[in-house]
Amino acid sequence: ARAAGPVSSIAGPSASAWALPPSLGNAVHSPPGVAGADSLSSAEGWSKRMPAREAASHSASASAAAAVALCLGSAALVPRMRRRQMRSGAAGAAKRWSVAGLDGAARPAFSSVSRAATTVQGMTQLLSRDCPELLEVATVQECNSGDGLGLFARRAFEEGEEVMLWLSEAGKSNEVMVPNEKLSDKLGSSYYGALAFQVLKAERVDEPSIWQRWKESGVEAPLEHPLKLLFSDPGLAQRLWNSTTCGGRMGAAAAALRDDVKILGGSVDLEEWADALALVMSRSLVEDSDGRPILVLGLDLVNDTDDPTCTVEAVYEAVGGGIFGANGEGQLVFRGASLKAARKIEEGEELSIQYFEYPQVGKYLEIYGFVPRRLRGRGMGPASCELVFAGTDDEDGYVYEKTNVLNDWNIPVEPISFHFEGGKPMSRVQEGMDWDNKSQIDRMITLLRMRHIGGSDSFLMDSVLLDFLWENCNYRVSKENEIEACKQVNEEIARWLDRFEKAREEEAEDGPDAPRIAKWMGDCRENEYDLLYRLQGLMSQEINDVMFSDKVTYWADRQMDKMFPGARALASIDKFLSTTEAGVF
Repeated sequence: ARAAGPVSSIAGPSASAWALPPSLGNAVHSPPGVAGADSLSSAEGWSKRMPAREAASHSASASAAAAVALCLGSAALVPRMRRRQMRSGAAGAAKRWSVAGLDGAARPAFSSVSRAATTVQGMTQLLSRDCPELLEVATVQECNSGDGLGLFARRAFEEGEEVMLWLSEAGKSNEVMVPNEKLSDKLGSSYYGALAFQVLKAERVDEPSIWQRWKESGVEAPLEHPLKLLFSDPGLAQRLWNSTTCGGRMGAAAAALRDDVKILGGSVDLEEWADALALVMSRSLVEDSDGRPILVLGLDLVNDTDDPTCTVEAVYEAVGGGIFGANGEGQLVFRGASLKAARKIEEGEELSIQYFEYPQVGKYLEIYGFVPRRLRGRGMGPASCELVFAGTDDEDGYVYEKTNVLNDWNIPVEPISFHFEGGKPMSRVQEGMDWDNKSQIDRMITLLRMRHIGGSDSFLMDSVLLDFLWENCNYRVSKENEIEACKQVNEEIARWLDRFEKAREEEAEDGPDAPRIAKWMGDCRENEYDLLYRLQGLMSQEINDVMFSDKVTYWADRQMDKMFPGARALASIDKFLSTTEAGVF
């Protein structure tokens, strides 16, 4: 639970405004990437640089609050964002944005976050002072897409060669910013909120720092980022939430704004906080093994493409050992980020990565605020969507036991995102196979079988059978359980299809001068609509099979096979003979 009261004041009449409430005390130390006092609760060294808002900040906050309220409608209908829910990728795995190298015959379709506020000269000067090692291997130039800046190789690199290594030194202002754990626990926007606070804090203090200079260089998030749309066009922001299955998290992020500003003691207004969040979201290109987004100076210049030259991953150090990747043995401590060549890179070639494993338009908009050119337009690239489910229900009488089972099998208790791609075959529900080798559909149904165990299946929660619960969920448990699992999927799909229909109606009123993001979200919606409709058909077919087919087996059938091998086969033969007896004789 997040304690009430402000975390810390970002702006105020004196340095004492930086004092933390007793709920945090002196435990929150200055994280890597932010210079200053040893703890946020120390007033010494934290004199504020007054922003150019002064008295106008109160009216700005009021208008911003109205914009958020207009988008949210009833705040009670928007789910509060859980910790780590904003992050992407598999839980517990270090992020590696990698795709096998291609022959490079065709120039890749680059896409970049808008960096129009910065210049080649200004960014080069910043890096020459604060990250000179990067300029030894790369130059800053206009990116190939023409949408901003990018990094280009100064020399050739072989596949697998490390291009750049950024290391974090605890307690110092360096080029790697890690979200403060205490702050992320307090703020509704979680890890991104902690990064946003740390950036604003660095910007406001008198002591110069790397991140103060970075912020003053003019970096900003794209205007189409959902959190910025809240203030430039609230109606369009709400339509965006209704145009992609990522919209639930977008709405939750907007709802968290008001709670965060209240926790921050009113020292920052809603629009300023939304801008800071959008900035760190659009600039964080790597996560650690705990799913925390990491902000890395210079790495944020690397653009997205479908033919990446590089991969980026978190770097760890074994206690008492040397630096190596995340797959090493022993107790690992996060130390930084590494950019490596995914294939042979020629001198002068742009350094690029692929931001997401799944090419989902909604995800690009949610986190980075833009749509890659290769994904713009209906039918451009494979459609992709996601559905989010949890394996437990807080109102379930067996939630404690099910949570322990999930923990024992290293399955996240938090809601899990299941991704579906239109360019890949979508097979029927399959039984068996371990979690790592299951398709997204099979993982989703396995988790929901666990969620819906109860009623006539409650005997499986008995202490004698509880150790085998997850294994049993890899197969159909009972007719009722399978129907409930598939019905929940179809109900969630129906909810999204209904929201898509509403967005269609709003889009019909657009004039010829509608902003480009209206076109992006329309194409995104239609691609996801088709994919969800296919998935709904598969779930309906599974329900039909378990309701009417006599070939489907359940837990009781499997136990009978173990106790009386061949008994069911004999029963099937007897049934066949009885139904054909009249014809035979």
